[in-house]
Amino acid sequence: MATRRIRSRRISRVALGSAIAFAAFLIWELTSDHPIVNLKVFRHRGFTAAMIVFACVLGGFFATNVLTPLWLQINLGFSATQAGLASGATGILAVATAPLAAVLISRFDARIVACGGIGWLMVTSLMRGMANTDMTFWQVWGVLVLVGAAMPAFFMPLMMLSMAAVDPEETADATGLSSFVRTLAGAFATSVVTTRWESYASAYHADIAGWVPNVGSQLDILARQGLQPLQALSVVNQLVDGQALLLATNRLFWEIALVFALAACLVWLPPRPGQPLEAVAGH
Repeated sequence: MATRRIRSRRISRVALGSAIAFAAFLIWELTSDHPIVNLKVFRHRGFTAAMIVFACVLGGFFATNVLTPLWLQINLGFSATQAGLASGATGILAVATAPLAAVLISRFDARIVACGGIGWLMVTSLMRGMANTDMTFWQVWGVLVLVGAAMPAFFMPLMMLSMAAVDPEETADATGLSSFVRTLAGAFATSVVTTRWESYASAYHADIAGWVPNVGSQLDILARQGLQPLQALSVVNQLVDGQALLLATNRLFWEIALVFALAACLVWLPPRPGQPLEAVAGH
């Protein structure tokens, strides 16, 4: 208990110091004649809106990429190689659909393409939120292949919307800020999801343990099969752990789907680019 209090105080102090440093950074960058990071780029509504959408989509996307292999190994018993092969399936259709996404952007409003890509991410996240402990490698692999189809469909138009919203001389600053926002969103979302995954799993474990009927009789059955009392209790606990992790994982995928739904709505905030795709890409 004392160790937790020490850690809590340390985290609070670091958080306070970070907040003060960030405030000082904002004041310096906004008042300097030659800022290292040109935060004034955020005055453009289209760029700011695109960065918000980027943060939501890539935050959710990277969070699922971290959560998936952990769940596959801990919950489904996949080896590290199997989990890696399943997770890597997202790149298959991403490569195949990239040319199609470029064609769609050149013919239609980039916001429509981005909304479609984000909507597809939402659908696949809902599909992943209906997982069970009996899923095979190919069932998991098939869903993750579908996820990859959405990557070019949201990434390319969002980059187009963000770069088209800034002045030509601000393109370099906007590109750097875009990369920073994407990296920060992924790191933040990953830490939040892993923390909530552990918290949800603990809560579901307690709930399921209270729902298990006739625990004593179940332990007696296992004892008659030759297991020692502690071994029998460990077997029951492992079953409860598995179900708790499954419920926690499904819940997080549904929550991430809601984030994607919000992003699909926010993607309409940036104005439609007035430049052709080639002009924006040339910046």
